[in-house]
Amino acid sequence: MTWSFVWLAIALAIIAPSEDDAPLKPTIVLEVPAKHRLIEGIATDGQTIWLSSVVDRRVLAWRSGKLVRVLPMPRKTARPLGLAYDSSRKWIWIATDCPRIIASDACSGGGLIAIDRRGKLKARLHPTGVETHFGDVSADRGTVHVSDSMNGAVYVCRGDCRTLEVVVPIGAGRSAQSSVRYDDGRRLLVADYGAGIASIDETGVRTPIVREDGRPLRGVDGLARVGDWIIGIQNSQSPGVVLAFKLAADGQHMTALQVLAGGADFPDPTQITVSGDRILIVADAQWVAYDPARSVDRPTQHATRILSLPIPR
Repeated sequence: MTWSFVWLAIALAIIAPSEDDAPLKPTIVLEVPAKHRLIEGIATDGQTIWLSSVVDRRVLAWRSGKLVRVLPMPRKTARPLGLAYDSSRKWIWIATDCPRIIASDACSGGGLIAIDRRGKLKARLHPTGVETHFGDVSADRGTVHVSDSMNGAVYVCRGDCRTLEVVVPIGAGRSAQSSVRYDDGRRLLVADYGAGIASIDETGVRTPIVREDGRPLRGVDGLARVGDWIIGIQNSQSPGVVLAFKLAADGQHMTALQVLAGGADFPDPTQITVSGDRILIVADAQWVAYDPARSVDRPTQHATRILSLPIPR
């Protein structure tokens, strides 16, 4: 989850496009009307695009630029944030929580849930005895990871996915965001908003992945992997940027770090997914429109663009 209005005051090392850069021009995939409020998560099977509407507690299914189905959140579940499509089960995994936003309905009972393509609840998971604030989820070959945006913890469910196991304990990071598996599933790359990006091996050992100059890459929210490329959304500033990097041979540094796109097309980007040879991005979630701390100058929700970029070569 973005939590952008919480983190704006935190000084983070930012990557911004330079005047010499030639950023890619994004393509508009669809424009979500303003009546669908606060679009955060995105997932796809290559044909259908699912989006989470945080305020309205709905998952929206789009195909060929048209809204084809609205999936209300199951009873006694919280607000939908990050999404991930699980191709092995044909389920949509949803990280749910009750973020501090302007909304008319009450919210409780955050956790990790899964629904089928018609919106039927298929799984509901929550670690025992722990208060969670799940914001992002990833699914890869039946293994699902979910991360806590408030305490840095990351959990996994394997096999029949009936329980959550700790991958990153509470306090090891600060604000865990998206994650991707790599090295044939033996390692997990986790974006932590305040601590930077880290790699977790099968034994739970956490290795920071830093830039070539040794600095962490903070402020990254959405994350995706395409071959050797890691694609990220950095939204700790406005506008945000879409960046890409590869992992160096030592497994501890980034290489070929570059900005793919940024500027006015990405006022408040959040989540990202891969569809064929394109990257799909929620370009303007508009968290600030529902920020309870901004009672005077709070903007009004407008249409949300879903943009696409080609995968870097």
